[in-house]
Amino acid sequence: MSPAAPHRPTPVITRVRVDNYQSIAHCDVALGRFTVLLGLNAAGTSKFLAALRFVRDTLMSGPAEAVAGRSGWEKASRY
Repeated sequence: MSPAAPHRPTPVITRVRVDNYQSIAHCDVALGRFTVLLGLNAAGTSKFLAALRFVRDTLMSGPAEAVAGRSGWEKASRY
């Protein structure tokens, strides 16, 4: 039986800043171990989650694929 691998702490995202993504001009959110995202209709909660998915997709498949999956940069950015 081989010895167990040393325990590594799991990275935790503690802050998310979004600038000029879809309908979000600027957003700066501090996150805790458990965070609930609430908002009225059209408040931007879905766009905030879309921004997080964009970061995930960029890290997993690269920026070109992440942008292409959103019908181009013009659809993703506010510009």
